[in-house]
Amino acid sequence: FIEKKELYSSLKEFGFQYGLTFQPLEWLKLKNPFVLSYFNLPKENERNAKDYLLHPSLIDGALQTAVAAQRFNSNVDTPQQDLKLPFAINVIEFFQDLPQQGHILVRQDHPSHISMQQYDLQILDSQGQVC
Repeated sequence: FIEKKELYSSLKEFGFQYGLTFQPLEWLKLKNPFVLSYFNLPKENERNAKDYLLHPSLIDGALQTAVAAQRFNSNVDTPQQDLKLPFAINVIEFFQDLPQQGHILVRQDHPSHISMQQYDLQILDSQGQVC
């Protein structure tokens, strides 16, 4: 179980510095190959949250969860040069409106190419329904 402070402190060690509006993750739970995070869109984003189908802070929180999967789900410390950043999104499907609070479930796919990691990310509401 990783709390917000530890998560963002660890990401900062890797050179990721997030302002308050891009710190939506409250905690992470790890069980390889899964990472579950709880997000709560920061209060600074409340006034413009309805302007987006998928809020930038929520997108970033989902990608932060994928990065954390690499950082915290390994048995050894991940050297900075080995940390892989998400750079492409294949498919986005919406099943319902996205909540301002909920969970992000990340599962690492079996990579088709050894140097590329792939992840499935799901945004869930507070009842665990896929959004």
